[in-house]
Amino acid sequence: MKKTFYTTFILAVLIASKSFAGAPLLAAEKHEFKSTSNDINFEAERIKGEVVFHFYSQYFKEYEQVIIERGGDLNTGFIGCKAISISEQKIQDGNYFQNADRYPLPANKDSYYRIKTIAKDGVTKTYPPIQIAALH
Repeated sequence: MKKTFYTTFILAVLIASKSFAGAPLLAAEKHEFKSTSNDINFEAERIKGEVVFHFYSQYFKEYEQVIIERGGDLNTGFIGCKAISISEQKIQDGNYFQNADRYPLPANKDSYYRIKTIAKDGVTKTYPPIQIAALH
């Protein structure tokens, strides 16, 4: 009886810690995103002081880099904060990887991120920004 109780308790703690300790987006774990693009899907979330990015694409083999830009609002523009070399990423299932901005803008204000892709043939594409809501 005690062994069953302890096993159940430990299992419950593990499940709870997975749910509340900054686990990646459920959508990203399943490689399903809110929006669908023909080229690349990009989502972000705040986790433990970082902004974690989730990328999904069937065309990663065609990309050289993904450049992440951020801004405090849509009117003042964006500045580059990270360049990601696709060849250096651990791409899961051939179509998903994640990365993070370890030094994001302060969490008490909304921030915006957008990506640019650079294909191996040199073609650059800029995608619409996404909003990361402030924490209150």
